[in-house]
Amino acid sequence: MSETEIKWTVNQELHPSIDYSEDFGLLLGIFVQGNRESKVILTRNHEFNVDFSVVEIKGEESKVRILKKVQYVPQDESWVLDFVNAFRTRKNKLYSVEELRKKVSSDILGALRLFYYHEDPRVYPLIACWAIGTYLYVIFDHFPILVLQGERESGKTTLLELLKHIVRCPIGRSLALREAPLFRTAESLRPTFLFDVQKISERPDLLDLCEACTEPGGYVSRCTGEKQEPKFYHCYTPVALAVREEVPFLPKAIQIITTKPPPHLQRTYTERRLYITKSPGLSELRQNLILCTLEYCEEVKAAYSSVEQTNKLYGRSFDYWRPLLAICKVFLPEKFAELLSFAEEYALKNSPSDFMVEVENEVLRHVLTLTDETPCGDYLKNITDAVSLKFPGFRVSWQKVKSALINLGIVRRFYNKPEGVFVYLDKAKIEDKAKQRFQ
Repeated sequence: MSETEIKWTVNQELHPSIDYSEDFGLLLGIFVQGNRESKVILTRNHEFNVDFSVVEIKGEESKVRILKKVQYVPQDESWVLDFVNAFRTRKNKLYSVEELRKKVSSDILGALRLFYYHEDPRVYPLIACWAIGTYLYVIFDHFPILVLQGERESGKTTLLELLKHIVRCPIGRSLALREAPLFRTAESLRPTFLFDVQKISERPDLLDLCEACTEPGGYVSRCTGEKQEPKFYHCYTPVALAVREEVPFLPKAIQIITTKPPPHLQRTYTERRLYITKSPGLSELRQNLILCTLEYCEEVKAAYSSVEQTNKLYGRSFDYWRPLLAICKVFLPEKFAELLSFAEEYALKNSPSDFMVEVENEVLRHVLTLTDETPCGDYLKNITDAVSLKFPGFRVSWQKVKSALINLGIVRRFYNKPEGVFVYLDKAKIEDKAKQRFQ
């Protein structure tokens, strides 16, 4: 272990793979399995190679920082090699910080354009910022899932393969983890998961991971061991997903509809894909990303605080675009206006929605027709029947309609009558809610 001087504050447990602390900034690390397990760790100003769980730094006052004890999980070999090379480069200080940032910015966009085709050029800075975010996501309140959806042979798998050589600590698309091993890997490594699935509805474990992975504190619970004792797996970690159909957690994701290259370019991109695994430039790019994100973490954190909502980008959409916009401000400032306009366009076109939102909207539209009645209201069965007509082929239960009424906050009270449950409604609240939703 290299002994350096840091002012350590209150004792804090840190994850050895990736974490953030106010007193020293971003921490990135790997596990090395030899005669005994050790950890190679980088922060903005220090390098550590430790084989125990407690790091003691002697400075003006001796402080102790505890590394969280996590189960060893094998990592991608190319990631470990790139990290070790970055570690050596850092110790020798063989680079200029500002030049490194410029090189990372141009190289990541260049690699994306070289190996992956999309008809909308604004997609490239979006993917670049998401990839950089896999090194920084622990400083954000939300980090989106990247969903690649489109027809066959439109580049989804190619992009996942490319990301595998760029992002932090990748778990490749071919690794079929199930249930507890999946969640243990998420908790132990905090990796970047890259999934290529045909029907996500057939992977309940993956659905659970995606529901929990976009916010700090998100976890999945499972019963383990002979005694079936409950265990909570913390799963806040980056996920990229290639699918053929829309996913149910789309409000927590940013979706890219992949497009095929023009016929005269299809063969070119197909041939280029073969060189992704052989490209030395990608290895150098990832080493530079490790060094650069350590150096610019605080600048990204400041940009994250300064990014503001707009008339078109607000609410949950803003929460998930905000980290990418902050990264863009620091790493690709010349692309910021372009990415912001793309985010606003995306928010208008893909406003967060799910089936419950659609039921709420139809319930609201129906009760608007009741506001001239006295008393303002109707039987729950009648409202359910009217709403069900708007969803042919789907069964809308009275429980779902009742939940929609409660969510909208427009109910004065439910009253049991011989004919059924009568819903007394608040006319003023119905009109206010309708203005908000249907402006």
